[in-house]
Amino acid sequence: MRRRRNAFTLIEALMTLVILGVIGAGMAGALADHADMYSLTARRARLHNLAWIALERAAIELSLAAAGEGEEAVTVPARGASAAELVFSRPSAAGCAVCVDHSTQVAFRHTPGDYVVWRDTAQAPMAPLAEGVTAFIVTASDDPPLSRRYTITITVADDPSAPADERVTMTTTVFPLAVSGGAGRVIQ
Repeated sequence: MRRRRNAFTLIEALMTLVILGVIGAGMAGALADHADMYSLTARRARLHNLAWIALERAAIELSLAAAGEGEEAVTVPARGASAAELVFSRPSAAGCAVCVDHSTQVAFRHTPGDYVVWRDTAQAPMAPLAEGVTAFIVTASDDPPLSRRYTITITVADDPSAPADERVTMTTTVFPLAVSGGAGRVIQ
């Protein structure tokens, strides 16, 4: 007579453990990949926000630049040139509601040694605009003063030696107030 089994054999239990182990290892690998992707996405989002805030701040202030009598609104970079700094005048800064201070001369300077873009004026102490900046380039078009545009490009990274795919680069084009009587920007 055949006896009825009420339990699993040792071989069946071991096979079940092996199968569950293989499935668990696969899931652990997939979860690790998702965690890495989340970390990369969060880091890129932080860098994107850092670049955007710095670019937006410089662009807003540059859009308010206006020339004084007999001078150009932007002194650096010169017409048709590029520079790692931006220096401009705001004669109407005293009544400016969005300006941080009311200095008539504003400068944004990139110091490659410490990877910082600094904002500098006569009334406010030199303050960092953005850190982790590997490139800050301002290019003035070769147009006459009343139609000149300025292109600002900023690149940020957690590590200055990071490969290009771990950096964030943003560019905007600014037309100061002195140009065609109104401020305008083209975000690229």
